[in-house]
Amino acid sequence: MSSSSSTGGSSSGRSGDEGSTPPDEREIFAIGDVIADTYEVRAILGQGGMGQVFDAWDRHLSRRVAIKANFPSMPHSVRPEAQGLAAIRHPGVVGVYAFGSHEGVDYMVMEHVSGVTLAHHLERLEGAGLPLAERLDVLVAIADGLAAVHRAGISHGDVKPENVLLSASGRVVLTDLGLVRAAYEPDGGIVAGTPAYMAPEIITPKFANAGWHFVDAYAFGVLAFRVLSGRLPFIAENTLDLVLMHTDVSPPKLEEIAGVQRRLSELVDQLLAKEPTERPQSMDAVVWQLRSVREGLAREDAHAASAALTVLIVDDDADIGRLVAMYVKQAAPTAEITVARDAQQALDAFRKKPPRLVFLDLMMPKTSGFELFTYLRGVHLVDAWTRLADAGAGRPRLHLEGPRAPRTSDADLRDAREDPVMLEPATMAPADHSLDATREYYNEFSKSYEHHRRPNHADGYHALVDDLEIDLCARYGTGRDILECGCGTGLILERLAGFARRAAGIDLSPGMLELARERGLEVKEGSVTALPFEDGSFDVTCSFKVLAHVPDIGKALAEMARVTRPGGVVLAEFYNPLSFRGLAKKLGPSGKIGKETRESAVYTRFDAPWVLPRILPPNTRIETARGIRIVTPAAMAMRVPVLKGMLRRAEWLLCDSPASVLGGFYVAVIRKG
Repeated sequence: MSSSSSTGGSSSGRSGDEGSTPPDEREIFAIGDVIADTYEVRAILGQGGMGQVFDAWDRHLSRRVAIKANFPSMPHSVRPEAQGLAAIRHPGVVGVYAFGSHEGVDYMVMEHVSGVTLAHHLERLEGAGLPLAERLDVLVAIADGLAAVHRAGISHGDVKPENVLLSASGRVVLTDLGLVRAAYEPDGGIVAGTPAYMAPEIITPKFANAGWHFVDAYAFGVLAFRVLSGRLPFIAENTLDLVLMHTDVSPPKLEEIAGVQRRLSELVDQLLAKEPTERPQSMDAVVWQLRSVREGLAREDAHAASAALTVLIVDDDADIGRLVAMYVKQAAPTAEITVARDAQQALDAFRKKPPRLVFLDLMMPKTSGFELFTYLRGVHLVDAWTRLADAGAGRPRLHLEGPRAPRTSDADLRDAREDPVMLEPATMAPADHSLDATREYYNEFSKSYEHHRRPNHADGYHALVDDLEIDLCARYGTGRDILECGCGTGLILERLAGFARRAAGIDLSPGMLELARERGLEVKEGSVTALPFEDGSFDVTCSFKVLAHVPDIGKALAEMARVTRPGGVVLAEFYNPLSFRGLAKKLGPSGKIGKETRESAVYTRFDAPWVLPRILPPNTRIETARGIRIVTPAAMAMRVPVLKGMLRRAEWLLCDSPASVLGGFYVAVIRKG
């Protein structure tokens, strides 16, 4: 579900599971209602035992918001939760914009955070074996948000994965403060919360309640146990047995069942202490300890990776060679670095000790980098080109491998200017051009599509590419109707929905669309060559990384133009053959998208920027363009701490410059007349 808050599912007056909607209750607000002459109700994002959360549009500020209200039959208003949220300004806590009453029902207006719950994220990706570092990053963010809640003098009251949202922008957000209390407020004899995360002092008077922030700490300990081990510390057949385990049974040692560091295991043990005062005294202290463990893990990984790293820098400019060597040394202090001034020195270095990573100047005099690479391939000194592989220890390594490629001649370049370029790896079976084959390809791809994207890698390669694409959409689509062709699992579409008046998507793959619908997005199954919408339905029609897999590119562009209103724009992204990425794809092997399937299983085309005017539909013109991945040689470069910052700044600086024609992804802005 895509929502900025969960739905008040915790029960009050019973040690409750998520409650069901009362049978006599219907929608609190009807779709189409306008609240306070400002908020237009568009859809229900979710509902629970106490109330509902609505998707709404702020007419005055042209932004998407979420509105939460309790059922009129409930004895509690959302006012305490709104007041609690209003006291907090923190990226890890959902923001509140307003509070009011509509036809006798109290409501609060919140920021709309598009994303999935942590519970859903863990369930979907558990089989992929999430790295410990990524799990720790999420826990640090949750603990930091919870610390901000406690600093405001209140407690959350229902910490659990279902009440944590992972947003498309990389934020980890606490939601649903429906059980918010002042730090030392008495409970009034009411048992409230979620049994699997309920502290012993809530269940029995045997343990004195030393403050509600200790209750939150215990629930966070259960959540941390779940995130780190993949299971809850206590599992029972019924609710009564479960709550009794919280009061009487010691939790298993995380160190033994999940193999985590002893220091981390001991921290979770502390959080799960039966006596409240034996738990950490503040969530700030928990944040500090988690960050310390995370930083230690990063140091160990960096040392192990750099110790095994051999780097060859080939550049005829000695100053540039020294500069690159300095950056490599900063990122990997123990790396073994060799600098070669020309092709002959590079060949000698390869024969002596083949490097793991090569920085190659493609424009050297005498023998260029392209020629050197071609020769190295011909004499089998390298077997591949810039492909990110996973070593046994799970650390990324850059290898060189792939089929032999001939040198590009001047005649080849002249031909490329005349005709669209379509590249398929020669060593793989011919790609199947049928829609069914493409659909099956993306169905398999959907199983791992999001693993290397946000929120797992908030500042990595895919995040950079997504940000550049979404920024262009925002330029033309803020407050307007947008269609994304090939929306996949909805990672980009849910961010478009944050600033668009309407955001819809289509995709061939039911597997992809299933995940998009779980985000609460408006999506349909369909093909870009036969869009299931009326003429002129959208102001902006966009497509990213899809047109490269469409044989009939002319028909696809015509369809995108058809559903676009006159004066609107089509944002069409093409794979560019004359780029770092195009070269790597041409010379190297196709990447794996599943256990058995490689990228070559689906048709792929590369179209040079200068041939695009020839394939445009009538009454359209290219107004401008954006280049993406202009200077980034490989995705793994965005994992090098110093290098990724430089590459990110360079990509943003060059994306709309004349250098855009060198972008691996070339986005044409096509204006419809």
